[in-house]
Amino acid sequence: SKEEINKIFEEETHQASVMNKLYELVVGKSLDFIIKVEGFPECGEEANEYIMLKFREFDRKFHPHVLCGGCWLNHGFSTNKNLESWEVSINNCKIIEKE
Repeated sequence: SKEEINKIFEEETHQASVMNKLYELVVGKSLDFIIKVEGFPECGEEANEYIMLKFREFDRKFHPHVLCGGCWLNHGFSTNKNLESWEVSINNCKIIEKE
């Protein structure tokens, strides 16, 4: 939800921390228990555009020396036009968990 996304961006000051929390939100568990996520989660267009906007604002504030939104472009979720605006899917991901 927007509220969960906003909270993440309000609490963090580094791109990697934001990205990790977004992945944890989607995967449903701490990345401490995950070795690797193969593939990218997918989300609806509105959600992807909103997160991109949040990353751009975040980067202007905390990382003005980098391409605004570049972290999301490189490591963020894919857009799936078949999903609802705020729907997220990890069906195309392989999540490798620690034993």
